Amino acid sequence: MSSANPPVGLISNPGSGHNRDQFERIQTRIARCPAIHHIVTPGMADVGPALVEFARRRVGVLAINGGDGTASHILGKMLEGGLFDPLPFIVLLPGGTANMNAGDIGVRGSLWKATERFCRWCEGDRATAGRVAQRALLRVKLAGQAAPQFGMFLGGGAIIQGTEFAHREVHARGMRDDFSLALTTVRTVWGIL
Repeated sequence: MSSANPPVGLISNPGSGHNRDQFERIQTRIARCPAIHHIVTPGMADVGPALVEFARRRVGVLAINGGDGTASHILGKMLEGGLFDPLPFIVLLPGGTANMNAGDIGVRGSLWKATERFCRWCEGDRATAGRVAQRALLRVKLAGQAAPQFGMFLGGGAIIQGTEFAHREVHARGMRDDFSLALTTVRTVWGIL
């Protein structure tokens, strides 16, 4: 980043995995970091207006505090909406359950440690040397769905379907721990075979 640091935007999904039991603490820490424009999006419909606001503010860094499904949804809205020119850097915080994307290119550590590191980076010089990774995104258009979805893994379609299955069938029944992740993984793999 240059010495004239662009604004930082953060979208948080309070209902995703690790956020459910830590969100108040995470939100309190973020509130103490004036460099971050934080918008909480309780539902998918809230993402579009949040992105419009961040485009208006010309954010150069867009952080996502949520899981793989949240990241997929936000990236899709951002890329399909054409709101940003140039596109912002993306920072992923591990606020979900599986956190495959954040585990690959996100801020390292538990959600609390990653949030603390991200806030310190925002409060500091925002050096990016050795910290920027580039990934290709998969654009997946499922039959019967109007909007394409985006992911970062070869099994992107399976991951998207697995995430949707987890929300619809597993999490809706109150199962939200590591067992639910294992159950969803088995069901998704079974569906592929």
